[in-house]
Amino acid sequence: MFGRNLDTDRFHTAVFVVAVLVHLITAWKSTGYHSADEHHQIIEFAQYQMDELPRGHLAWEFPTHIRSSIQPWTAVAVFKGARALGLNDPEHLIFLLRLLSATLALWSVHRFVRTMQEQVPASLHGALIVLSYFLWFLPFLHVRFSSEGWSASFLLLGLSELLRLDRSARAPYLMGLWGTLAMLVRPSSAVVVAGGLAWLMFVHRPTIGQWLRMALPALLVAIAGATLDSLFYGTPTFSTWNYWIMAITGPPREAFDTLPWYYYPPWIVKYAIPPVGLLLLAAYVVVLIRKPRHLLIWCMTPLLLVLSIIPHKELRFLYPIADLAPWLLVMGYTEWLGRKWSSRNAAMIVNTLLVVSLMANLMGLLVVTTRPAGNGRTAFLRAMKERGNVTYLIDPSMAWRVEVPPFYRTKIEGDTVIAPSQLQGAFSTALVIAQETDLKAVSARTGQTFIPLTRTSPNWEETLLRWYTWNEGWPPWTLYTVQED
Repeated sequence: MFGRNLDTDRFHTAVFVVAVLVHLITAWKSTGYHSADEHHQIIEFAQYQMDELPRGHLAWEFPTHIRSSIQPWTAVAVFKGARALGLNDPEHLIFLLRLLSATLALWSVHRFVRTMQEQVPASLHGALIVLSYFLWFLPFLHVRFSSEGWSASFLLLGLSELLRLDRSARAPYLMGLWGTLAMLVRPSSAVVVAGGLAWLMFVHRPTIGQWLRMALPALLVAIAGATLDSLFYGTPTFSTWNYWIMAITGPPREAFDTLPWYYYPPWIVKYAIPPVGLLLLAAYVVVLIRKPRHLLIWCMTPLLLVLSIIPHKELRFLYPIADLAPWLLVMGYTEWLGRKWSSRNAAMIVNTLLVVSLMANLMGLLVVTTRPAGNGRTAFLRAMKERGNVTYLIDPSMAWRVEVPPFYRTKIEGDTVIAPSQLQGAFSTALVIAQETDLKAVSARTGQTFIPLTRTSPNWEETLLRWYTWNEGWPPWTLYTVQED
């Protein structure tokens, strides 16, 4: 299928067309948000700028001025433009942001693959193209209107220009542009950019003129970013600088969970799905040993080291380099088969693992392209709009995990939050959001019947998600309508 006679350009075009369709479906289906920062530090910041949310409701990152205003300003522009055209539904407004993110990601992946494919054997061009669009977690990450997602796209665009440095007079300017944007929207991406620049300095060795052509747009973009930040926060501000000062001195009044330095490798195996995660780790080790001067190693290793040293760890901190995974897998496969001691049995083991990984990849892709993001709470929105107030059956201290943010639905009189253990009498609301086990435990006491309206995900998806999380995390939520017996 992926032999040397493959017409790469035609094949890439065909794959890209399918990828556009898959990303469009994912953008429509992947409602809500994956991480809290994706909503509370972008959408709510935009709401504040449009006088739709009081300053006191904003996350602590707002008064510390450590978050870039580029994406909040983008959201403001999209929201105002859509509303001027009569599009006011919050779900549709957020869909436009996901669609914008998908467009940016698809463009960056397409450009990166076309530039980078000459770095891998021609026989693996087809595999590289397919993986770059359909490695199971990538469409999901591509549609996220998040700092990690946009930084990943800008990094790909910057790397595309780095690989074209000696073939295009524009490449140094564009490198400075995209690399600086990547650092502005996600300051920790500076570690990846620094690795790429170090590779240039010690391996590629560009001319002084090329360095200067990179520096000029980088300076202009940084000034533009500081200007936007100052307008957004209402005071002279450069959020990227503030972020790094906070990174050195520590966040004010905030305590984060800390984890040991070795947590990322097992997380990669677990959350990339074990067959795929094992291949990713194996590919990294093989390329590190066989090609220590490779650009991939210089870009990925500094970030992995820094994240391992930092006590607070989250899987999403790796997302800016997620789009490098296809290239890493192909390079790892190439280097593994190229080793003199690679026996027939070893090749058989690798190929068996590839087949198992393909099956796991298809299942993962099916789930992430068809379900809401996060815990799926946005699946309840339509029914909630039509039926009135709601009770969230959960401990109030944890209610933020399931309550629908006010951007999607303004809290109405009668909405309540109550822990299952504290429920004394019957529900007074028309709707209840609960986990099935909790509702069964209290139904006898309330004397009420609960009819399920919708769940966060169908049963087959929840089964796959339980396997994926190794039966960790929260059970699925269900929206019920309340009927008196």
